[in-house]
Amino acid sequence: MNGTRGKPQEATPQSADAARALLRLPAWAWGALAGFGAAVNLTMLAGPAFMLLVYDRVLGAGTAADLAGLFLLVCLAHAGMTVLDAARLRLSARLGARMLFRLEPAVLAAAARRRAQSPSCPAARRAPADAEALCRPLFGPGVAALTDAPWLPLLLAVLFVVHPWLGWATLAGALAVLAAGMGPRIGQPGLRARQALASQAAGAALDRAAVACAGGLRGRPAADWSKARSDGALAALQLAEGEAMANALSRGLRLWLQSAILALGALLVLNGQIGAGAMIAATLLAGRALAPLDVLPSQWPVLCEARQARRRLHDLLLPDPAMAMQLPAFPAVAPDPSDGLELADVVAVPPGAALPAVQRVSLRLLPGQALGLIGPAGAGKSVLAAVLTGRMAPVAGCVLLGGVPLARIDADTRAALIGHLPQAPRALPGSIADNIALAHPAATPAALMAAARLAGLDATIARLPAGWDTRLDHDGAPLSGGAFQRLALARALLGAPLLVVLDEPAAHLDDTGCAALTAAVHALKARGAMVVIASQRPAAVAGCDRLLRLEAGIPLQAGPAGPVSARLPAGHAA
Repeated sequence: MNGTRGKPQEATPQSADAARALLRLPAWAWGALAGFGAAVNLTMLAGPAFMLLVYDRVLGAGTAADLAGLFLLVCLAHAGMTVLDAARLRLSARLGARMLFRLEPAVLAAAARRRAQSPSCPAARRAPADAEALCRPLFGPGVAALTDAPWLPLLLAVLFVVHPWLGWATLAGALAVLAAGMGPRIGQPGLRARQALASQAAGAALDRAAVACAGGLRGRPAADWSKARSDGALAALQLAEGEAMANALSRGLRLWLQSAILALGALLVLNGQIGAGAMIAATLLAGRALAPLDVLPSQWPVLCEARQARRRLHDLLLPDPAMAMQLPAFPAVAPDPSDGLELADVVAVPPGAALPAVQRVSLRLLPGQALGLIGPAGAGKSVLAAVLTGRMAPVAGCVLLGGVPLARIDADTRAALIGHLPQAPRALPGSIADNIALAHPAATPAALMAAARLAGLDATIARLPAGWDTRLDHDGAPLSGGAFQRLALARALLGAPLLVVLDEPAAHLDDTGCAALTAAVHALKARGAMVVIASQRPAAVAGCDRLLRLEAGIPLQAGPAGPVSARLPAGHAA
């Protein structure tokens, strides 16, 4: 058992305000970036001022000492500007890393909960990529350009002071550069969405092709994949062409405008309206004013992607209304095992459903007893099992474990008290030991061995060449379906839980596996644990003391196993 196991720290926002706080930089961070931006832009004025003084003062009536002094000052200004600009970029990158590190645990926890409820949830699947997309602008030049852009009015005002024509020319040039950079990028969001859809379609076509190939079929899946890839490649080509056109237009227009402003300044010098130093200074100021407008359009797709990622993450991090009732309003209380399990008029509505799947269920289970939940598919057994484990909060009624409302038991304590075998257990890529210890990373080898023995898995593990270190794929291979079902059962039994909830535990089990399941139930009852088994198979609930029959979420029959079994309709005998 050499697999490495660790438990990520969960940092889940418990309100909309907390979710918004995770998705934005604090005010002091924006203030620091703005302060660095102000310092950088003010020191950049040293270059135009130096040009102005050299042409109008030094060359006119100055000395070499004046030139040396001015040159020393401008060198110090440029050195300070370089240090400040580097500090601004480093601060931006560190803020991005800090935000990502703070955000990822909450995103991981929220995505895990959503995928537990809906394995195909697209928002949960793309959550890690969305977290990176939200922080990506902080790692590039986009934030520096944003903090430089507010200084454009000041630079324009200085140019208007030098001469109104220069101010109007720079303003017109700024609008032209912005239009040239943004115009070809207007349709990019639609193209990116089309590219993403094509990628999804190609993945789905590849899955269909694999199924068809396994069945000896050919043709249509490959054609679907080829079409999806062609659509994606065409969208990528259009994106690249639009990006290249926007960059070329923006850069070429900005360089031309600097030459045009220089020519305009020279014309004003010839007419005696400004000096030669003012002409050079105005050219430098205009170039500085246009620089952020050259960067911002190229960063526009990154900023748009970050904005969309923020919206998706905000929705993902918002507390689920169905789970919000689980947040304890009072300090957590330790349950008393002798009080057993009690449900009082429980009503549960699954996420996204309009009608209750469980209606007014009441029951009591004492330590050492087993309850069988029986009924046809869709009767609400799995929903009630989710309520019992705390994965779903009831919209009405109360669940008491050990005399304490389940919502007031903190998550770590609840995980130690309740073992759960879901209807469709999943494998974790890793060793057998890692898979069994999924909910208990600190479990000892002796505890793992005891759980495997109780689930009837120890002999299977002993026959494997690598034993406990055998690595599993996402589908549980190389274990068979029945062996992986027993592994999932061992996962639920680990840690001597007070309550064990088994949802269709006999799925994929042969007669030997069913016998091991029955023996495990008897062993759990003997040590005082409570067991709840939801199943359509009579053999799975054979060792239960009490039965609860559900139909469309409504409890029809409940009580000791013998009398309830005797009153079951034909075909429902347990």
